[in-house]
Amino acid sequence: MGTNATHGTNQFLYDAVPFDAEKDFEPIILIGSFPMVIAANPSFPGNSIADVVALAKSTPKAVDIAMPSTTARIVFEFLKAQSGAPLFGIPYKGSATAIPR
Repeated sequence: MGTNATHGTNQFLYDAVPFDAEKDFEPIILIGSFPMVIAANPSFPGNSIADVVALAKSTPKAVDIAMPSTTARIVFEFLKAQSGAPLFGIPYKGSATAIPR
């Protein structure tokens, strides 16, 4: 069983990994998934990913995104690459917290 860390990032973090994640493994079954959520302060001038991308493109260096995990980092980098938006990622120490109403 593997994760994005063992199969996606280790090859970039370590000089020698004893396996090739793409060649040495074959997916058998997906055993779980979880949603990714982007949250912003109510004063943020946007309500969607399209708004975040548009703001970043119109005002470079204006949009910083905190990421609490390697999974969030991968999603962030994918969004940045696909959109071409000049987003800036900030590693967040800790984890996201849901605040009940």
